[in-house]
Formats: sequence, structure tokens, C-alpha cells
Amino acid sequence: MRRSLYAVGAVAALGAATVAAPAAATGMTDTASLSVLHAVPDLTVDVYVNGDLTLDDFTPGELAGPLALPAGDYELAVTPPTPARP
Repeated sequence: MRRSLYAVGAVAALGAATVAAPAAATGMTDTASLSVLHAVPDLTVDVYVNGDLTLDDFTPGELAGPLALPAGDYELAVTPPTPARP
């Protein structure tokens, strides 16, 4: 469980910083880009943005993005991967 909490903090912090920085740096407030690098060894996760599954079975070493998103505040959640349905 401790390992999962570290993963949540690392991915959430990266995502929040990446979305906010480009908009603030350029003075634009209508769009943002999000790139997420998974750097927690041996831990596959699902990443949700505002409750929608955005990165399914996200594996260590994988880089996702840039994803174009409307500028704003987002709720990120990192969870264990959802088991495949038969």
C-alpha cells in the first residue's frame, strides 16, 4: 500500500505541474498540454482525469502525451489496473 501512495503522489504532482506550467508561461489560458512519465518500477496503474480513464494499464518507463486539454483544474487518480473482463 505504501508503494501505491508514492505512485499516486508522483504521478499527480507531475500531472498538475505539467498542466499549469505551459499555460502560465505563455500567458494562454484556453488550452494546456499534459505529458505523463511513469517512473515507478514494477507498478502498472490506470490513470483517471476527472473520473475518466485516460491511461489504461500504464507501465513503468512509458511516456504518454502530450495530451491536449482545456486549461483548468483537474482531479487526477492513480489506481491499480482494472482486471480484464472475460
